[in-house]
Amino acid sequence: MLSASGWMHSLRSKKATGGGGDVTPNAVNWGDVFYNGLSGSWLCSERQVTGINTTITLKITSDTSDGCYVFVSSTAGVIVSGDDSTSSDPSFLGMTLLAPNDTFTVSNNQYVTFTASGSNFNSIITVANQSDGGATLDTFHSDCIDC
Repeated sequence: MLSASGWMHSLRSKKATGGGGDVTPNAVNWGDVFYNGLSGSWLCSERQVTGINTTITLKITSDTSDGCYVFVSSTAGVIVSGDDSTSSDPSFLGMTLLAPNDTFTVSNNQYVTFTASGSNFNSIITVANQSDGGATLDTFHSDCIDC
């Protein structure tokens, strides 16, 4: 049985040996994205990353050679809110074109917006958390319609 001083020492010791930060975000579910060549519009999907207390590195992979556009912001609705379309070219909106296996970083409460690259033909995009051993965060479709 621990004495009062021994019990307090035990608590302090456990607290002092804590890990280096929570790198596993709350569940994220991006919607499917596409580029419509006839209308010249992009369907985008924006989600907020929460539940982490350190910056994490995310990696995209694709079942084709196509990547996708990504935009990271501390403010919601910079490109779109939720799942919505835009007629502006993603590169003009400050979005970055990622190739398969490219990475980007995200901090807690930031918004991540994806859209199609304009050359995707029914690609499956996987977002993996490199800071958490490559754990899959989400998978969504990226397509180019009437391209």
